[in-house]
Amino acid sequence: MVLDWNRPAIRFYRRLGASLKREWILTRLTGAPLRRLAGALASRR
Repeated sequence: MVLDWNRPAIRFYRRLGASLKREWILTRLTGAPLRRLAGALASRR
């Protein structure tokens, strides 16, 4: 995984023959949304 602004790393991987997967979207759940998810999953047990 490489951040989009890290041009040296992108060049490095491209030189190795790697292909960039632009369709991937980084997501993150923190704080209240994560607690809601944890609570919803716990209530299923």
